[in-house]
Amino acid sequence: MKLLFRALLLLLMLSTAWEAGASDENRLFMVGLNLFPNIVSIDQDIAKKRADDGKVYLLIVYEHESMQATRLAERLRKQVTSIKAFATEIVTLKASELSSFPKRSAGVFLAEKISDDLLKLVISRTSKDGTLLFSPIPGDVERGVTMGMKITSKIWPYCNTNAMKASNIRFHPSFIKIMRCYDE
Repeated sequence: MKLLFRALLLLLMLSTAWEAGASDENRLFMVGLNLFPNIVSIDQDIAKKRADDGKVYLLIVYEHESMQATRLAERLRKQVTSIKAFATEIVTLKASELSSFPKRSAGVFLAEKISDDLLKLVISRTSKDGTLLFSPIPGDVERGVTMGMKITSKIWPYCNTNAMKASNIRFHPSFIKIMRCYDE
């Protein structure tokens, strides 16, 4: 019940999260950045997704826009210091370097729209590792990203059910009931 309340509260907050004066694209990233750690936190296997040092690693991944990724990482560091009482570490990483990142990560946030070929590599790595791949960019869930946002009169968590199954990501059934899903 507590999880359902938290999920509903999250939806209410996100429905009013549009910042005055921000560009639509910037708003998408800010709302997505607010949603991202909350979704990571309700992964039922989050304790298993900690690195050897006990931390939960959240990666902000980019292809060309390193400054955008750095800004997003700084903002995320200010709002998230732990997930489920586990210390977090926020890392900015070039998408092409994801396969060589030595630590287990619990979530990857796309800081920009990346090329199809590079996205395939990111999807492959996150799926193999059971890592949540999140993108606030419209159309990325349909491109194979695990989770994003569906914007109607409200902002809903939006998942790609096939990507979620391939990554073996398990969410509480109460959260699954409020998600919007894309089935390929």
